[in-house]
Amino acid sequence: MSTFTKEPTFDTNRQEETSGRDAVLDRLEELERRLALAEQSASDLSMVLDATLAGSWDWNIGTGEIKINERWAEIIGFTLEELTRPTIGSWKERCHPDDLGESERLRSDHIAGRTDSYEMELRMRHKDGRWIWVLDRGKVFERDALGNPLRMIGSHQEITGRKKSEASLESSHTLERLMTDVSNQFINIPGDQIGSTVQNTLQKIGEQIGADRCYVFLFSDDLRLMDNTHEWCADGIDSQIDSLKNLPTSMFPWWMEKIGNNEIIHIPQTSALPEEADAEKKILEAQHIQSLIVIPLSSGSIPFGYIGFDSVRETRDWRPEIVSVIKIAGGVVASALQRGRFEKIIQAELDLAHELNELLHRNTCLHPEKCDGGLRYGCRWRLPCRQGPEKRLPGIP
Repeated sequence: MSTFTKEPTFDTNRQEETSGRDAVLDRLEELERRLALAEQSASDLSMVLDATLAGSWDWNIGTGEIKINERWAEIIGFTLEELTRPTIGSWKERCHPDDLGESERLRSDHIAGRTDSYEMELRMRHKDGRWIWVLDRGKVFERDALGNPLRMIGSHQEITGRKKSEASLESSHTLERLMTDVSNQFINIPGDQIGSTVQNTLQKIGEQIGADRCYVFLFSDDLRLMDNTHEWCADGIDSQIDSLKNLPTSMFPWWMEKIGNNEIIHIPQTSALPEEADAEKKILEAQHIQSLIVIPLSSGSIPFGYIGFDSVRETRDWRPEIVSVIKIAGGVVASALQRGRFEKIIQAELDLAHELNELLHRNTCLHPEKCDGGLRYGCRWRLPCRQGPEKRLPGIP
């Protein structure tokens, strides 16, 4: 009898089934791991966005549709519900025209692979119509098999405050440099050029601080009268200089008290002037002045006029550092005008001395057509006249 040994057999169908199930389980585990990582990344991104007060955007490059979060909408003054189905087209409509071209160029460079990411500071139109600054950042995160971009993700972070601070700082530095140049111009300027230089100074300062009208008033008749002697007006602003001559200072009691105490008058909004300045308020509003700064011009502690800067088209609350620099400008202008006045007085004295010297050599009267004899008074000298007794001319002590 023959003996047969039975060889083991394998169920290949069952083995393939087990192998396939293991592969599916491995794939599910991999997907679960990736999902956990994605959820963690999303959580981390959400925390970063919350911490930086940034808005997020997710751009489907193929369809043009953009997904945004609540903060993105808030930055430009909307709720998420108000911005239905935002697209790249609607984003472009809100971007400032001066920034749109550069933004598209930088974005195209990144999409084409010439840069690692996209980043630009640009302006967006707020719901209330004003322009706000945002830091716009983004990166392509998904491409097809041919390398064409499919999806770009990024963020918006509002930086309006920082941009204003930077602009204010630069404006202050520019104004300080301007004051240095102005001071240097007045150092050795001839007396007959002081007036025109004051005029140019008003224009330079006015343009730098955004004023609409800049002017100088000088007092006369022991501070009882004042005249508008210099004026610069921005385009579209009416001149007032011709109508502001020989004004009684008594019309401005509150104003003159401030000037007399050498106080700077800073009025951010004329409509908010106190009751005691009601007379000044009416005059300013008649000229459509909304805001102004006035710096007293003094010789020692005695005021002889003031320099002013008006805003007509809008209210302006000039920053303290700008007011401080303008105060320096007032001091420079005051010194120049005082020097001009002294030089005129000295020149008049010299002219009179020269005329008297010639008179002494001729031994004739200073004004023979009016002389009826005697001693003539001229300035500080008493001159003999060959035609009669002592006589005083009207107006000469």
